[in-house]
Amino acid sequence: MIFNETNVNVVSLKSVNKDIQMLLPMLIAKISYDIHRDQFDHDKIFNLIVDEAHNILSENSTVESEKWKDYRLDVFEEIVKEGRKFGYYLTIASQRPSDISATIVSQIHNYLIKR
Repeated sequence: MIFNETNVNVVSLKSVNKDIQMLLPMLIAKISYDIHRDQFDHDKIFNLIVDEAHNILSENSTVESEKWKDYRLDVFEEIVKEGRKFGYYLTIASQRPSDISATIVSQIHNYLIKR
């Protein structure tokens, strides 16, 4: 996957089925993280923003097999644990943060609570 050189790339998943909504964010995160880590430059940062994160980072998913769920969560957990030292950041937006993996939530440093 090659991201163009603009400052913002938007990937909308509103017209895809539930299986792809779980798979595609993991692939985007994994591939972009690996590329950014391998070509790390202190002058460049990458910020992946995941909206409706409770749907993507949930431990309670019944859409996929247990093995795929574990792999999906492992990808995002590695990013939140290791990504900062490579200039790769994860921003999540959720209406139900309690549904998000406890490991991911434990790495959050700033909260913005809005009504």
